[in-house]
Amino acid sequence: MEPSVVSTLTRAEAQKTKGNSKPTPSYILTTILPPEYRIPEIMPPSLIGSTEEEAAYMGFCAMVVAFILLHPGGVLPDHKLNHYLSRLNSDKNTGRESTAVTLKRMVAQGYIRKVTETNESDETIDWVVMPRGKIEIGTRGVQGIVREVYAEDAPSDLDKRLQRSLGTEIKKININEENEEASGDEAPANGDPGPSNTRTNGRRRRAADDD
Repeated sequence: MEPSVVSTLTRAEAQKTKGNSKPTPSYILTTILPPEYRIPEIMPPSLIGSTEEEAAYMGFCAMVVAFILLHPGGVLPDHKLNHYLSRLNSDKNTGRESTAVTLKRMVAQGYIRKVTETNESDETIDWVVMPRGKIEIGTRGVQGIVREVYAEDAPSDLDKRLQRSLGTEIKKININEENEEASGDEAPANGDPGPSNTRTNGRRRRAADDD
């Protein structure tokens, strides 16, 4: 049974829980079936209803997760999420449920979390992605959604933009600098034996003279 209101968590409570108590362990069941076996006849819709309702719900989930993960820091203010969803006419495109009810379902199922911070002057409400959203959709799913939206009009540097927005950029190591540091004791290209080899050769010459 789903909760009647969206569960919330203040930043202070989140920090207190994180610092003073052990996190509650949670487990997410994932399938290892090959893609050809992930069809409705083998894996029917869960508790959403029909196949069409399941597809509509998962499409909505993926879009909301994409909005949040693409926002700086992976934290999306509530008013911005409402603005994005209103531009998509989400109330008309989420099946029989309203947008608010669908968001409640996402919270109950562990896709997203509503974080509320209240002080003396105002209240701040943000949305973050929870483990299920990261596992079932994640950055790869977000990249797929963006590419699908752009289609043939995608800019040439779309992948780099996505990596930068999602924080998945891979820092390249300057191999040349590493090679130079590793070869510091080797003979230079001009034939000079270098300081360490010079000392070694000098000792060898003095030993030969003593003999």
